[in-house]
Amino acid sequence: MRTIPSSQEFRKFADFVFTFNPSVTKENIPRLFMQATLAAGLAFTGWFLYKCITSYCSSIPDSIKGITTKFFGQETILEKIKKRINEHDVDVTSIKAIEIYGSDKSIDELLDEEFKDSREKLLANALLGHLKKDKKLETGNKDQLCMTLKAWHKLPFIDFSINTYLDGSTYLIFDVVESKDENTRLKFTSIPDSVKIAHNDDPGDLLKKFDEYVNIGMNLYKTGQFEKGEEHVSGTWHTLFGHTHPQLKPYLETFIEGVKKHKEELIDILMRDIDDSKAAKIIFLLSYSYMEDCTELVMILKKRIADQNGKIREHVFRVFAHIAKYHFIIELPFSEILSAINDPLTIVRSKALKTLYHYLSHQKDGYITEVELNKIKEFIPILKKIEKLQQPNNHYFANEILRVLKDHYGIDINKSEKS
Repeated sequence: MRTIPSSQEFRKFADFVFTFNPSVTKENIPRLFMQATLAAGLAFTGWFLYKCITSYCSSIPDSIKGITTKFFGQETILEKIKKRINEHDVDVTSIKAIEIYGSDKSIDELLDEEFKDSREKLLANALLGHLKKDKKLETGNKDQLCMTLKAWHKLPFIDFSINTYLDGSTYLIFDVVESKDENTRLKFTSIPDSVKIAHNDDPGDLLKKFDEYVNIGMNLYKTGQFEKGEEHVSGTWHTLFGHTHPQLKPYLETFIEGVKKHKEELIDILMRDIDDSKAAKIIFLLSYSYMEDCTELVMILKKRIADQNGKIREHVFRVFAHIAKYHFIIELPFSEILSAINDPLTIVRSKALKTLYHYLSHQKDGYITEVELNKIKEFIPILKKIEKLQQPNNHYFANEILRVLKDHYGIDINKSEKS
């Protein structure tokens, strides 16, 4: 039986829909009504398809977005941002993606159509500041953008970060915590006001010398004078830039001997000082207090693992990731590590993910308990969300953790688990 209309039948249908007779008579009123109904239906169908396509395009990788943009003629947020800063003599080809984590909103929905132009301008200026290494331009526009979006969407937390990797690629990400997740994702601690004090001294000038070490290391890193930004050094639990380079070598003995002599004073500053920037440095300095095992160091740093200061959380997990990689027999605070892979900040998530990856990789011979494995299963949906990000420091480790769980622990990562 023939189901496809003939060309003659199709022409009759087209004539009926598109041939308009302006004279209104009793005879052609039904025809005009049918034409109007069909035209409205076609218009609605076109609008609906357009919305579906644009909504889908907002969640796919840039490589595919480029194709869909050329085909459908819609410009993505990333392309608009690139166009805004292209005239300022910067390389826009290195900008790979703009993403959002912690919310089901798209970037378009976050910026909001009504105010999108002004917010795109803030975003573009922040990116321009980052690429031109103009900290004031970058930070000022980032802060204003986050403050505006937080108030507009009534968000408990939002952060915007721009990260450039060793290969020169740059990724932009909005980290969002919505009201429904506030009680689980923003559970942080702080030093009680009753014990806070201002330490005016610098034990052994260690804080000053650590600043010197970091400045030298950053200059060497930027000028490509060594490949590794972080390496394992015997006698330490963690170093930022290692001590192989002649300019960095003298600091190894300075830190080891200095921390040995002033350890208790440093711990007191870490636990009580009102200046969090001192605490962030001391986390790294205490990593030079080498013992047969680092149980004491882990216990000390654990007290600030959920600190409300993101830089302190990041530094704690930097040290833990190093311990997990090179000293894998050490027991680390497993529950706190798992919680931190869903941290509100990209930089903290990446270090927690790195810690978990190395911990799981080295413990696959039976050290991980059944209780810990069951706990990990609850976080599989979160790991899958992170894996979808293009941000390399989040995507890579989430992907590797899921692979280790599947290959070494026999966990069905596709089985639906309640997060």
